[in-house]
Amino acid sequence: MTIIDVAPPPRRSRVRLAFAAALAAALLPPPPAAAESPLAGIWTGTIDYAPAELEIEVLVEIGETAEGALAGTVDVPVAKILYQPLQDVRLDGVEVAFDMPAMRAHGGGAAVHTFRGTLGEDGRAISGTFHGWLERGTRDAPFRLERTGEPGGERLDWGEAQPLRDLSPGGDELAAAFDADRDRVRLLLTLSPTCGVCLSSARIVQRYVLDAVDGPGLAAYVVWGPMLGDEERADAEKATVFLADPRSSHYWTPRHDLAEALGRVVGMPEGEPGWDLFLLYPPGTRWPPGAPPPKPAVTMHVERSLPAEQSLNGEALRRAAEAALAAAGSSEEPAPPAGDR
Repeated sequence: MTIIDVAPPPRRSRVRLAFAAALAAALLPPPPAAAESPLAGIWTGTIDYAPAELEIEVLVEIGETAEGALAGTVDVPVAKILYQPLQDVRLDGVEVAFDMPAMRAHGGGAAVHTFRGTLGEDGRAISGTFHGWLERGTRDAPFRLERTGEPGGERLDWGEAQPLRDLSPGGDELAAAFDADRDRVRLLLTLSPTCGVCLSSARIVQRYVLDAVDGPGLAAYVVWGPMLGDEERADAEKATVFLADPRSSHYWTPRHDLAEALGRVVGMPEGEPGWDLFLLYPPGTRWPPGAPPPKPAVTMHVERSLPAEQSLNGEALRRAAEAALAAAGSSEEPAPPAGDR
């Protein structure tokens, strides 16, 4: 039998071997990290109850817990829902599912809102069906979300709150600004700052009209007031962020006087305040302080006592604004915004 000597090598040899092992370890690629779920990220989009008419903007943020499970939150800003935890976040192949607890009771009890959709082939979009209660009862509506960031990254920026002016009972401050801007196409909105449908309507005007129509030839005036009865000025201050275009001016009134006057102008029943109105005026329309509001060229509304064909539609309102601008002639230099004077 041959006996092999397995005694340790001299000290210097041991040092060289240790150095070689350390060098080899340093040159080896690191062990692969666990792949992050393709669902992880910030997703923004809309629940489309009626495209261009009622679209609820949502932001969903999904990440992985330390245990590797999926978790997330949802924002629905017009419904005052922020960082609401999601339940049962799942990804099965390309099938996506997550639930949002109800924020308020419906039909005598709380319901769970569900999102069921499909992850797109490129992993950048989720489309599917939302089922739950948001402003107009419990029903299904399509939704679409696009991946806009990494988990923990920059979230949807709604902009900053805008200056808010107080209106006297007759609304002379608004009339003066409106009349000074008579060379422009003007939009006049009357909204509640606490009504989710009103806030989503403001976003419709922002996205479909103001974001789409460039230039100083278009102006918007937003009158916030007590449509529901318990609104306060502080509510209006917060609501200005939903229509933060620099060409917009915001006003607060605690009274119904102006809304009632506008209701009469557009043919609403006597005594019914004209809230949730979206009125378009072409250049040249005058409204001297002390005079009643002028009749608009285009009247739109949300659930008012007016013809259904006049219901708010962002695309139709944009086309009307573009037509009014074209008719006025693009060669004319419009007056600067009232807020700049």
